[in-house]
Amino acid sequence: MQEASATAILSLLDALPQEREEDEHYDYFYRLLLNLRQTARTVFDITAEEETQLLQIAHSRTATAYKAQTLLFIARGHEFVVNLPELDYNRQTAFKTQPHTAALQGEAYLVSGFYPNPASHAVQLNYNLTPTNNIPDKATIQMYNILGKPIFTATISGAGIYTLPLENFAEGLYYYVIVQTDNHKVLKDGKLLIAK
Repeated sequence: MQEASATAILSLLDALPQEREEDEHYDYFYRLLLNLRQTARTVFDITAEEETQLLQIAHSRTATAYKAQTLLFIARGHEFVVNLPELDYNRQTAFKTQPHTAALQGEAYLVSGFYPNPASHAVQLNYNLTPTNNIPDKATIQMYNILGKPIFTATISGAGIYTLPLENFAEGLYYYVIVQTDNHKVLKDGKLLIAK
């Protein structure tokens, strides 16, 4: 990794707010990945202290927990229970999971966050905006720069994978929100780090 890229990534991470547990976990995780690259280590070379911190993140209920779980599974074989929403096929479910049954009644909206994150060339997100109970199947993706200025908007509908090329975006931190078109319900929000 070039020193300029590492410096740019560190300055972007330094600019992130540290207000929530998720912010702290995100910061630690990406600083660890950067350190692994800079020191020519692989995920198999994480130290006991790094493993302990990753285990703490992996057991949290933050978005970065899944990334930490994946890294720990690859590096050390740790396995984690994952709570997935129930499968819904024409309102007939193959199985039910108690915690999610009430949360999904009347809705079949599923929208992932952008991945990979950080990214340099393009990002994707999966979506399934199946209309139910006269609820429309459209959503709007809105992206904002770090100053909160809207810089990109797109509409998605139905189900599929949305690909966003990044060649017209400058390196930096962006915020995105995916909002249901008719009632302005937020379906997903997050941060996207572009490092070229």
